[in-house]
Amino acid sequence: MEHVLGILHWITGLFSLSSYRKLILVSLTYLTVFLISCAKPTETISPNFVGYQVPGCNQTTGTRTLSDSCFSYRFNGALLVDLCATGNCCPDAERFSIKHNFQNDTIVVTIADTAAQSCRCICRYLLHFEFGDLPYNSYMFICRREDYSSQVVIYSLRVYRYG
Repeated sequence: MEHVLGILHWITGLFSLSSYRKLILVSLTYLTVFLISCAKPTETISPNFVGYQVPGCNQTTGTRTLSDSCFSYRFNGALLVDLCATGNCCPDAERFSIKHNFQNDTIVVTIADTAAQSCRCICRYLLHFEFGDLPYNSYMFICRREDYSSQVVIYSLRVYRYG
């Protein structure tokens, strides 16, 4: 309400100014509005998204050590991403919650191991993500792992469309 009163006060003040000052004031107002509207906004995109854990413990990911990455992607029509995350081996289905966020040319996926820690073993699980209707030809892909009260980046790299 205070903003409306301020605008009304400003408009009534215009009537007391000379025509020359009114022209300058109105011109500056239009210029300011134009410059603000030309500023590049932060674009939030909403592509199609599918994300899930591939069932079962994945002992044959093709990696040789625990530090080896099992990140792979294909980006032709849609962006398809496969990556590994570790978790307790019991139960071995639906362990992870998956959240995603898009902003400009950045895709952030946050995963969390939400299942019970029933066994004394660790498995490497394969997570699969599909992103459709992406407007740009490259994206910064970031995958975060959320555990209790902290987040750790487990993958961060630029992916490029090909073909």
